Amino acid sequence: LPKVGQALKQVAAPLVVTVKANRTLLLDGNRMERDALLYAVRQKIAKQPQQAVVIAADNSVRYEDLLFTTIQKRM
Repeated sequence: LPKVGQALKQVAAPLVVTVKANRTLLLDGNRMERDALLYAVRQKIAKQPQQAVVIAADNSVRYEDLLFTTIQKRM
């Protein structure tokens, strides 16, 4: 963990995954199907393991749905 006052070094701008109210998925503003989005994120993380990913979801999307999808795909 970083120490107080120590700057974090980001490798690149974070990837932004957006989940809209109608469950449409976007990666950095580009609409993608779920499997294609997961593949793209995995490819980018494989190239840059320190890559940050931000998930932004509409407030009507349940947290449990997002968590279940993530856990299900890892199994």
